[in-house]
Amino acid sequence: MRTLFQNKVLAIVAAICLVVAVGAAAALVMLPSLVTVRGALLLSDLGDPASDDGTSCIARGGYSDIGEGTQVVVRDSGGKTVSVGSLEAGTREEAYGICTYRFTVKDVSGDWPMSVEVSHRGQIVFGKDDADGVVVTLGS
Repeated sequence: MRTLFQNKVLAIVAAICLVVAVGAAAALVMLPSLVTVRGALLLSDLGDPASDDGTSCIARGGYSDIGEGTQVVVRDSGGKTVSVGSLEAGTREEAYGICTYRFTVKDVSGDWPMSVEVSHRGQIVFGKDDADGVVVTLGS
C-alpha cells in the first residue's frame, strides 16, 4: 500500500511530466516552418554559350558572372538574408535558344513574401506558394 508521501511524490512527478509535455508541444508549434526554394535562371541572348560537348552552357560577355556555383540569395520581406544556395551547371535548351541554370536553396524561413537574387542581378519577389518554381530570366 502506498503512503500519503508516495502519493504526493507521484502526483508531483505526474504534474512535472505534464508541464514538460505541454511546453514541448508549444515549442514545436512555435518553430518556423522551413521551406526549400527551387527554381531556375533562364539565360537568353546567348551568342555562343555552348561548351565543347554542345549541351552545357558557358555564359560569356555581360553574363560572365553567371555559371555553376554562382550565389543565389533568398531574403525575407524585411530584406534580411535567410538562406544562400548556388546555381547548378547550365543546360542548353537548343529549341528555345536559352541556357537553364537550376538552383535549390534549403532551410528558408522568415516573413513572406521572399525575394531571390542571383549574383547581383536584382531581386525577384515570390510568395510561399511559388517557392517550388521560382523563375529568373536574363537576356532579351
